Amino acid sequence: MKIFVDDVRIPPDPTWHVCRDVSSAIRALDKFWEQITHISLDHDISHLVMMGGTTQKFPCRETFEPVARYIARLNEVHQAWQPIIILHTSNPQGAKNMQEILDQVGLPATIQIATGEDWLEL
Repeated sequence: MKIFVDDVRIPPDPTWHVCRDVSSAIRALDKFWEQITHISLDHDISHLVMMGGTTQKFPCRETFEPVARYIARLNEVHQAWQPIIILHTSNPQGAKNMQEILDQVGLPATIQIATGEDWLEL
């Protein structure tokens, strides 16, 4: 099972289970952690607001860092669980923060930074 945690982006293909908020991501991890082989995790959360007939994204203070902390905690309890983790975001510092959380329990993560329509792997 592959989990794609992002508030607005579309997953790379239909094989990913999409979680749009922290709660749904943690519920999916809690219930299906043994089946999860891949996790693609965003950092920033934006609110979509309709203004004058157009939808615009507005950042908020909430992030997906609690999901990274939950993944780390799951790994502490179930050390054999080693999913492939991708941190996809347009926020390089946020990605590094989450990578540090995962590094503390020895979980490697690949960082992909959004650059318009393309992704830059760090």
